[in-house]
Amino acid sequence: MVRSTTARSSTKVRDPLATFVRLFLSDKRAEGKSQNYINWLTQMLRQYLSWSETEYGRDAILKDFTAQNVREFIISEQSRKRWLNHPFHKNDSRVVKDTTINGEVRALKVLGKWLLNEGYTTVNPMAVVKVLKTEQYELDPLTEEEEKKLIRACDDRTAAGARRLAIVLLFLDSGIRRQEMVDLKEKDVHFEDGYITVMGKGRKQRSIPFGRKTERALRRYYDFYREPATFQSEEYFFLDTNGYQMTANAAKMVFERMKKRTGIERLHPHLLRHTYGVRNIEGGVSTLVLQSRMGHSSPEVTELYTHATQSERIKRDRSFSHVDMLDIRVRKVSKKASSK
Repeated sequence: MVRSTTARSSTKVRDPLATFVRLFLSDKRAEGKSQNYINWLTQMLRQYLSWSETEYGRDAILKDFTAQNVREFIISEQSRKRWLNHPFHKNDSRVVKDTTINGEVRALKVLGKWLLNEGYTTVNPMAVVKVLKTEQYELDPLTEEEEKKLIRACDDRTAAGARRLAIVLLFLDSGIRRQEMVDLKEKDVHFEDGYITVMGKGRKQRSIPFGRKTERALRRYYDFYREPATFQSEEYFFLDTNGYQMTANAAKMVFERMKKRTGIERLHPHLLRHTYGVRNIEGGVSTLVLQSRMGHSSPEVTELYTHATQSERIKRDRSFSHVDMLDIRVRKVSKKASSK
């Protein structure tokens, strides 16, 4: 229910915008939103507050939060260097991705709606601001040969290799997200019944089956190579070399090293999730079942894997070519002609 009043909104317009952001984030925590979601909102909104401070030469106030100012922020972001002032990327001239800017806009939209519902504003300034149109690319899953190359690059006779193989096979065989893998607990891995239970986005729990080879890799890592857990990390399945819970950044670095080992330049954890989705559709799994396994909030997202599977089949299918059916003869080009 909207609790806005003209008196309340008019007396708050000169209060610092950062104050409202803190209240907004507190409300989201009280609603039980995940820490990852809170961290994302914080990161996205911090960028707007930083821009506002630079733009106005002072801290932004609620009155500054207008559609026009947000549009100026978007224009500024489109030319901002992605790694500005980063010590390790001084020579990287790439600008911020449109997807990143859209994330910032979506976070501001959530904030705008909250301000209206709480009665701090009489209108939602973000209602008329639209996200950028981005280029739509086809999903490009790993080929079977690339999957084999990735698996062969994991030597399960070492502790690092055994953990790496367990992670790779689990990603390929369950399609879980990176954070879901990091948060996986010992009790969530059901070896005998061949499935894992994860807590996904929106705090929705789901169960996903895995095969015999993945079971073997998980058991080998867990029984022979997993470091003794520290007290605060004893419930987690994947641990670092010191016995602490493996972090999302550490998982990312595993794939950075695998990229160098295999030469698969586009390799990242989510690529294995894409591969899982496409392979399931190819194997005859229904979109309804796949939606449940992958934890998608809507069937439209799962349909992307159906389209990607069709695209993969089209790329590999040379059984029919209209030109091949024509009764024509392609003449050989002489060496003399080809050198001109």
